[in-house]
Amino acid sequence: MTSFDLKTAVSLLPILDDTEETTNKLVDAIELYESMLKAEDKPALIKFVLKTRLTSSAKLRLNDSYNSVADLLVDIKRHLLTIQSDTALQSKLFRAKQGQKSIESFGKELESLFVNLTISQANGDNDSFTILKPINEKIAIKRFSDGLRDQRLSTIIAARNFPFLKDAIRAAQDEETNSFNNNNNYSSQVFTFNRRGRGHFSRNFTRGSFSNRNSYNRNNDRRNFN
Repeated sequence: MTSFDLKTAVSLLPILDDTEETTNKLVDAIELYESMLKAEDKPALIKFVLKTRLTSSAKLRLNDSYNSVADLLVDIKRHLLTIQSDTALQSKLFRAKQGQKSIESFGKELESLFVNLTISQANGDNDSFTILKPINEKIAIKRFSDGLRDQRLSTIIAARNFPFLKDAIRAAQDEETNSFNNNNNYSSQVFTFNRRGRGHFSRNFTRGSFSNRNSYNRNNDRRNFN
């Protein structure tokens, strides 16, 4: 464990700008740095965030002090992040399909949906978030495999029973790449075979035609002579 360092905190923790993306980054950075700090240095982290990382509107929504980093994070998530309807998020998650999107784009969509669904259901409770996250991730993995455009790929991903969505996405991308390469190799082999086959047939056909014409001419010459 390490002591609180001002330079590290300044470089690691972003200043809020009233966008949810930056707020999420700040939450992640606080969680990361808090996990590295000694217990006696965590109050310094709380004070640093409250005094230097918040906008004026954010300061109005949060308390002036907190007893723990966990309490600070709960309030940041509750008051500074938009809590979307879990019913609407569930509906989007269950109806998601790849369509014309890339595998990566489809995977990111599902990842965002299941994380936001978990945040909405947990309602700022870290223990609930920890319990709900693997449950919702399992649902997202199933939706990912079911929603893939390629039925063969869908079957492969479903059969592997991945524990994490990121692993399922990576495996689907790898399978798609391998399938593409195999199809290209097969097409190249067929093209080469056809070229050789046509050339061989053409030469034989030409020789056969020439031979038949010579035989026909010789027979005609014999009849004319007789």
